[in-house]
Amino acid sequence: MATAAFHSFHTRRLSGRREEIERVFSIGVMERVWSKYIRAGLREQEIPDLHDYNDFHWDRKALFARLHNALSSGSYAPQKSTPVRVEKRYGVTRTLVLPAVEDCVVLQCIVEDMIPSALRKQPSRNSFFSRSHGFSSAPKFQFEKDYIWFRQWRKFSNVRLEFVSTHAYICVTDIANYFDNIDYSHLRNIVSTLHSAEEVTLDILFSVLDKVSWRPDYLPSPERSLPQVNFDAPRLLSHIYLYEVDAFLKSATGDRFVRWVDDMTMTTTSVAAGKALLRDLDQLLLTRGLRLNSGKTQILSAAQARRFFHEAENAFLDGVKDRLARYSIGSKRRLNLLMAVRHRFDQFRKLPPYGQAEKILRRYLTHFTSLQDDYAVKFAVLALPTEPVLREHILRYFSALGPRRETFRAISGYLKGQDALDDSSILQAVQAITEWQVRPNSVLHRDIRQLGIDIGSTTFVECNPFFFVGSLWLTSKYGLRRHITDLISLNYPVWSQSEFLARQVASTFGKFRGHRAGDQVRGLVEGLRFPFASAVFSSFDRIVASSTLRSEVSLYVLNGRNRTTYSIQRFLICLYVLTSSKLDPFARRALRTEVLKYVSDPLYVRVINSIKI
Repeated sequence: MATAAFHSFHTRRLSGRREEIERVFSIGVMERVWSKYIRAGLREQEIPDLHDYNDFHWDRKALFARLHNALSSGSYAPQKSTPVRVEKRYGVTRTLVLPAVEDCVVLQCIVEDMIPSALRKQPSRNSFFSRSHGFSSAPKFQFEKDYIWFRQWRKFSNVRLEFVSTHAYICVTDIANYFDNIDYSHLRNIVSTLHSAEEVTLDILFSVLDKVSWRPDYLPSPERSLPQVNFDAPRLLSHIYLYEVDAFLKSATGDRFVRWVDDMTMTTTSVAAGKALLRDLDQLLLTRGLRLNSGKTQILSAAQARRFFHEAENAFLDGVKDRLARYSIGSKRRLNLLMAVRHRFDQFRKLPPYGQAEKILRRYLTHFTSLQDDYAVKFAVLALPTEPVLREHILRYFSALGPRRETFRAISGYLKGQDALDDSSILQAVQAITEWQVRPNSVLHRDIRQLGIDIGSTTFVECNPFFFVGSLWLTSKYGLRRHITDLISLNYPVWSQSEFLARQVASTFGKFRGHRAGDQVRGLVEGLRFPFASAVFSSFDRIVASSTLRSEVSLYVLNGRNRTTYSIQRFLICLYVLTSSKLDPFARRALRTEVLKYVSDPLYVRVINSIKI
């Protein structure tokens, strides 16, 4: 019967493709890409998951086997992604997507198969792409060591500054709406010439890309537009799409160019020669349906380029980083250097904005964040609502500084004001507050709780449903059980329409500590028949499937025995474990004793100590 059913839905052609499918998507490859790339990549997405995708992680062997079988039998189908808006400037946003976990695994498996041969055929060593893992132009390379993105960015920047010191003129440009205008038919042709992939691998690749791309309002597929996600497939594909550009620039400039994805810097001998170069480059791009971004295209003299890239400021900050590593804490040389950085920061932000000034400001914010130096707080408070390109760095800065009345007012004002226009910033702001260590029942504690209640009101949630997610985060840490149930009940018409939002509701289950209100919430979520959301409850059930706690759950609750920030996700699962009567009470007491060695947040400590076992 199984064979007959198979043949009634698929042709003989699939059996001939199965060997390639089983090779590219083997369970071993899935396990490797999950542990090296996807687990971390999911945590770095614009909108974190309140359950930290532990349902998938703890049951991954069975899920990988199921996914492998689905791919081999021809029954795999990619799922619709969740769109997320990120503000660029003046309310204009770009849309990223959160793919389903299985689709992330599939895409990464294809990348692992494709990347060695594709990158060996790169025309020039002067082009880079923003992979968060690695590559090298050599036939053999170690992803984790050879291509850490910030190392490559520094190398890219150094090559670009070298051009400034050795050439009379340079051209800077990028491609208008690059990811949105990548044509699938062109891309498939390019991939086929660079990588000897079987047809079935490319069929699966483009099926996934097309499905996870943002397409609202029942619009048909445009067969173009790479989804922007925090994983390697779109980054690699967008990189190799410009190989013919690399070949052209290598020939036209004598390999004196540098490219970071679609951001290009080329040397030229004169303004006239630069114009001719840009004209020819634009015409080449037109053959692929692309155009240069005229608003960001410039021909600069060496002196102008030094100012544009802020060569002196970058050199100063590079020197600061190197010298701080050598100076002992508390030494006079170190204190003098820190005062010099403060002075230079003040001088720099008084200058009229020019060129890549925003990148320099981000570097200063990173400096103050790493040292937990509050000198830039006033600047950051004023810039939070008005400078979206700095916002992520500002919120990291506020998180590192810890709870402060001034920074809380800034974040609260931003969330409740008119400037919170994108989805990503809402969660970044909420996450910063959630990472603070706030004294229980303090005024700030009560104010944060009220902020969570306020942004969970229909006024905010109907404007943007990600306010609901932010409210869940804040009330899960700073609120009481009734605050969460009120929030869930009030916003049922909104979250019941979204599997992603329903999943975030399910993730709060640990907060209910076995109370009947938790069962009511579970009934609401499971009644929607959302598999992605119901999987969270199955995950909780597996935790207490036996009286002994599984080692991977215990390790997660213990935060890997690190003294890093104890996340709200770990806290919710910790609560569930410590309050589960199905688990051995002696083991739970021992676990609590161990947890308290690694948790310093006074609110978490108080709640964990209050649990009766």
